[in-house]
Amino acid sequence: MELTTRAGKSVAPLGLAGRPGLEGGCVDAAFAAGLDYFFFYSGDCAAMLDGLAVLCRDCRDEVFIATGSESRDPQRLRAYRDETLRRLGAAALDIFFSNTSRRTTISTPCSPPMARSTNWSAGRTTG
Repeated sequence: MELTTRAGKSVAPLGLAGRPGLEGGCVDAAFAAGLDYFFFYSGDCAAMLDGLAVLCRDCRDEVFIATGSESRDPQRLRAYRDETLRRLGAAALDIFFSNTSRRTTISTPCSPPMARSTNWSAGRTTG
């Protein structure tokens, strides 16, 4: 499956993974170098989230944002998703990875790869 940005461009084979302690400016530098895939697995990645919030505001259709959680609790997953969207100022994520052990139905704004890449029953919503 080929991953594409919302603008239809193929996502670069390399991306930037967030981690706590990531230096500010890394997201800008990565995007300027041609990276458009950004992944983080924690709300503790402040520099990553701050940098991505700027990209979401200025050029959301040109970046691919993936995140996820190891939680198996649907309420925690929803809360993490909602907080992430709020911090990014975004309406949707491109992929949300979930390590659930049983099928979970969560109505979430996401682009089509999420429904194919996870065991969540999800579809892209607007508004």
